[in-house]
Amino acid sequence: MSCSCEHDRWAPPPTREIGPWGWHEVAIRDQLELIKADGSKWMSVYRCRECGGYWCQDSMMSGHADLSYVYPIHTDDPVGWLDAAENLH
Repeated sequence: MSCSCEHDRWAPPPTREIGPWGWHEVAIRDQLELIKADGSKWMSVYRCRECGGYWCQDSMMSGHADLSYVYPIHTDDPVGWLDAAENLH
């Protein structure tokens, strides 16, 4: 059975069109706990409290506002993953 965070149903956004990913972040925000934030990249790693799946929170500057979104990541080392990660955009 799939967790309500839908970790197994999402992937990183293929384009800069992040609309659904931003809305999904809002929908699952309460079940995510912060593992590590990196302010130099404006990225963070979260863990779902229900299934233990890891999520990356990334951000994009639209010219009018900073927009954040989440996508699932698959790693055994979320801190190391974040240290090596680069923004998708």
